[in-house]
Amino acid sequence: MKASRLFVLFLLFSSLDCVAAGLDGSVVWSKIGPHLEVANDQVWNVKALPAGRGEPRSFRFYALRFHLGYYQLKLVDVGEFARSKAESIARDQNVDKTLPAVFELGLRTIFKINPFSEKIVAAAPAGFPTSSRNPTNLGLLKIDGVERFKLVSKGPSAVFCLDNPPQGSSGYEYQIPTFFRTSVQSNLIDGCRDEVQTGPRILEDPSRFRVQQFDADSTTVETYRRKIDGREEAVPVYLGIPDTPPNYVKYLRAAFAVDDPGRISDQNKERDVARNAYIIVTTTPAGFWDLQDMFKSPEFYANEHYAPHWAINLPGDDYAALVHVKSLPGEGANTTEIGSVTLRQATVLAVVVRK
Repeated sequence: MKASRLFVLFLLFSSLDCVAAGLDGSVVWSKIGPHLEVANDQVWNVKALPAGRGEPRSFRFYALRFHLGYYQLKLVDVGEFARSKAESIARDQNVDKTLPAVFELGLRTIFKINPFSEKIVAAAPAGFPTSSRNPTNLGLLKIDGVERFKLVSKGPSAVFCLDNPPQGSSGYEYQIPTFFRTSVQSNLIDGCRDEVQTGPRILEDPSRFRVQQFDADSTTVETYRRKIDGREEAVPVYLGIPDTPPNYVKYLRAAFAVDDPGRISDQNKERDVARNAYIIVTTTPAGFWDLQDMFKSPEFYANEHYAPHWAINLPGDDYAALVHVKSLPGEGANTTEIGSVTLRQATVLAVVVRK
């Protein structure tokens, strides 16, 4: 083969690698709407390899990043959705509305038959199903202050709260999501209006240490360095995934995270200072350790102002999926689907345009 043809092939394969990651290994984020970005079919090469395991680890993933001042998180109880939207579902799927057991109740259906008045831009799994046939949630689910399913004390280790009390009712123009430990934070769990039991915790929420005086010494703390107005700032990152063999086990994964975007305002209740939120779904197997490696790394955020805040695992394996808009504004065939979007879910996390 002539040298010129070899050079062309080299350029071709190099360009394909650059689609999966920036030249410095950073994730490539593309704008698809106001305050809305996507990372399409990226590769993450794990940098902090587990102790005693020097072999390379990597996985492929999709991710959505959205500004919580302009988008809002909501939960969908899929069983209640099937009852309240039976006629619309049956008409869309050309089935008998009196036979909800035959309904397709995956993320695609939630997205198409939007249960909210606001425009939906993404849907992902939120709660673990009790079975693949029955859309009931394993563990606590509360929506609009109404408990749909009870807390399972020996179930998933955290409760994901969409809006942290008391800030959630204090005039903020954005949500402040957090999570609570199921074992020790029952008073805070009771105070949240919209929450779902899930986990494990990938990066701990620093505010939980301040509120409950958890022993930070028992948690591995790393220092993350970001730049604000040209000066370097050290940000503590509390790791939730220990270096133990079960955390290296690979499955398809879904996760939710929020960052510390370094936005400054005299009026900190204004929407523009809200955090960014992230939904990620892997398309090749990954371990909890691998996700933590990504969420604590500057290359994931690809913005010198952004720093990690916290991250939590969502239902994975066959349930790891995501539906999101390709662009805003847009209608019709304007969605990207990742994973098994027709698989029956128990609880869905929806992202809607904030009014």
